[in-house]
Amino acid sequence: MQRDQSEADSTAATTATAASSGAETTATRAATSVGPLSARDEFVIDCLRNARYHEDRERFFATIHKIAMFIVVMSGTATFAWAKQAALFAGFVTLAGALDLVLDISGKARLHAALRRRIYDVLAQAEDPEKKLEILREQAVRIYADEPPCMHAANIIAFNGAMEAFHRPKEYLYKVEWYHRWLRHIWPYDAQSFKTFGEIGSVKS
Repeated sequence: MQRDQSEADSTAATTATAASSGAETTATRAATSVGPLSARDEFVIDCLRNARYHEDRERFFATIHKIAMFIVVMSGTATFAWAKQAALFAGFVTLAGALDLVLDISGKARLHAALRRRIYDVLAQAEDPEKKLEILREQAVRIYADEPPCMHAANIIAFNGAMEAFHRPKEYLYKVEWYHRWLRHIWPYDAQSFKTFGEIGSVKS
């Protein structure tokens, strides 16, 4: 990798893209320290992270929406007519429908699906070596600007997946606990609470 201008541009780019998508300094620290990656490779990794993140979020909201709709629809069939007499069940059905409507679960799934498609379009353009990286970065930043607040655990998991796709060393991946995975769509966490295996190892030594 070129050391002077290209390395400086690469660092600035990963910092800007990660910050705009909610990753802030966590994904940036690992992405800028991998050494042999080119500026385009770093950009592709960041786009892959973003695509994986939105795919994960889309799947979560789509699943919740389907479950809520299943409960509402089945409650209106004769099969569950007996259950309508139970106040608890009736309240549960009402709550499921209300949450889906008020929180716009299906709308959130569609939003993440649209963002995923847009970032994949940028990735497709990145396959063309003639396409200037500056133009691609500008398009990516416009996508990041339309994103809802970041769920950092889901974002870090997506980053690890993108890095593994490039066969990056484990020291550049972030340590993710089991509860981070379970609660990644519910609790936002703090981006600074995640450390790479390399950072953890340096602290212990």
